[in-house]
Amino acid sequence: IKVAPGTYKEDVTISQSVALIGAGREDTIIDATGQKNGITITGASDVVVSGFTVENADAAGIWITGSSFVTVFENRVIDNDKGLVPGANASCPPLAGTPFERGEAEDCGEGVFLSAVDHSILANNKITGNAGGILITDDTGPTHDNLITGNSVVRNTALDCGITLPSHSGAGVFHNTVSENDSSYNGGPGVGIFAPGPGSKAYGNLVIHNHLRGNGLPGVT
Repeated sequence: IKVAPGTYKEDVTISQSVALIGAGREDTIIDATGQKNGITITGASDVVVSGFTVENADAAGIWITGSSFVTVFENRVIDNDKGLVPGANASCPPLAGTPFERGEAEDCGEGVFLSAVDHSILANNKITGNAGGILITDDTGPTHDNLITGNSVVRNTALDCGITLPSHSGAGVFHNTVSENDSSYNGGPGVGIFAPGPGSKAYGNLVIHNHLRGNGLPGVT
């Protein structure tokens, strides 16, 4: 599906194999003001999304769950996480009561969110101005064998990390590769790998050849 230049006010939902190709990320804009996400990919495989700006969603700009062989490249994901209630006890009402609420006190899914996703690629996207950049987690199942490469994840807010691989359950975040990204000037680390709770597990992930500068915590934490 080729999408003409313009501004589209919606949450685009993808649940089957499709290539959604915008006319260029400067010209094809998904304005998700008042929507949970800008693009929601769930229960799908063999999906391609390219050539969009995705902005102003309450939760994530691009939300991917329960999916395989998804390629997201050459997009701009900016100013999402609008549903976040910041402060000492930060919360995200749009995720309340869902499995995705775990561990998300300081963001609503960040710019791009993956849970129970495998063999997928995020490449050459510009991700800025969200609470956090890219979140790769296991809220609803294992997330593994994904490639995160060539992305600019810069100047997301002081609340969260650039690229985060946290385990929130026992399903696991493993065998993911984070390479050739610029993850700089974010509130948390450039790349964070965490297994904070009993039974959670994040292992076998590769972080290589990234620029990680000026973040609020060490480059790799």
